[in-house]
Amino acid sequence: MSRQRKQSFRSSELAELTRQLIYAPPGKRAEVVHHSEQLHDALAAEKNYPIDFVVYRLTNRRVPPSENVMLVGEAIKPDLRLLIDALSRSIELACDASDPGMTTKELAHSLGVSTKTVARWRDAGLRWRWGMREGKPAVLITRSAIEAFQKDDTKRVATAQSFSRMTAAEKARVIERARRLAKATDASQKAVLAHLAKRTGRSREAMRLLVQQHDNKHPGQAVFADRAGPLTDTQKQAIDDAYRGGTTVSTLCDRFNKTRSTIYRAIHEGRANQICSMTIDAVTSPIFEREDADEVLAQPIARSESARRLGAEAIAALPEKLKSIYDRPTEPDEVVRSLIVRYNFLKYQAINLQHVICAAPPRASDLNQFDELLLRINDARGEVIAAVLPVTLSVARRQLTGHKREDIPSLLPMLRTAHQVLFEQVDRYDPAVAHTFESVLTNHLLRNMARPADPDKQLGADALVAQLESAGFSPR
Repeated sequence: MSRQRKQSFRSSELAELTRQLIYAPPGKRAEVVHHSEQLHDALAAEKNYPIDFVVYRLTNRRVPPSENVMLVGEAIKPDLRLLIDALSRSIELACDASDPGMTTKELAHSLGVSTKTVARWRDAGLRWRWGMREGKPAVLITRSAIEAFQKDDTKRVATAQSFSRMTAAEKARVIERARRLAKATDASQKAVLAHLAKRTGRSREAMRLLVQQHDNKHPGQAVFADRAGPLTDTQKQAIDDAYRGGTTVSTLCDRFNKTRSTIYRAIHEGRANQICSMTIDAVTSPIFEREDADEVLAQPIARSESARRLGAEAIAALPEKLKSIYDRPTEPDEVVRSLIVRYNFLKYQAINLQHVICAAPPRASDLNQFDELLLRINDARGEVIAAVLPVTLSVARRQLTGHKREDIPSLLPMLRTAHQVLFEQVDRYDPAVAHTFESVLTNHLLRNMARPADPDKQLGADALVAQLESAGFSPR
């Protein structure tokens, strides 16, 4: 018995109608099969039909008009073939003496095509029914079904009929030509097969299968022996570098004569190696171990309305590009601690995911999740820096002993040093300690700026902005 088609209905209405008709008397089911075949051949693929029209044509039963249910012919025809399959399978359908139908093998033989071609035709629109042949149920294709399919797809049938199998001599010539091309040129396997397909008038897939079958039978005489085998470490590195440089996967497949899955594995391995080489440190907290930690720490952090700001005099003395950067509130300690906890929790998640990636073959989903975590970590670090950035300017101005507060050439180098100290303390500070972050930061700033930095004539506001942006800070 032929295997049942692994297809599903496109229309829920026709699927439900089929389920109902299965329980109808055998005579009614046979009648619906004939009606379905007639309707299948009469429908136009591009037109729309109301469901009540379809039901009436199949069952001669009128249903209330359903103006809101319109089905396109292109979707109805596959469902009708499934309906015919289901109903004819459930009964012993009598064969018409004038058109008993042919089995798949008989049809393939009569048209000079393969049974696989007939199977593809059934997927493309050739209807069939079940009937009895030599006392056994079999898939039968009637003459009317063949004529209707030929009318709708003349080119497909003509192409299949004109196809002829390659002789042993023709196959040998193709293999020999493929071997010469592989040795004489640097063309990829894909390019060689495309050339052979064009010269022989066959499909590229036929050429691929022919070469594959030859190589399997004669591994010592493989056509592309010099291009077989797994990727080397050097090739994997080259693939990773090229992909990062913007080269498409299709181009890499051609260049290295590998499948897309092989190229993607090399890319994922390169990404995983880079991730595993990262050093991520986090100040952990017991709250990170809670099952609801992600939900709790993802809650918005309320900002204080009473946050302090620097005086207008301190802001006015700065270059224009720095004024908006420092003219922001210094958040209270509870806000800063919450921001640092969130920042460390994201790093904690990244560390755990890093262990997963490094312990097993990398998965694209894990790699993408890690990249997303890095972006969130960078944003979280920028939030902490923005919350306390004015402190660095305040301390730096206090250290301008013997200079005017508006002495920009002396102030900017000190701010660069202050920023570096701020970045270090954001990564080191433990929110569980009693001292506030601002007091710890001020302490370290005073130590590092005990001696005023030498004025750097080359240092400008742009360099400071770039330094902050590299740490995740986003100027508004």
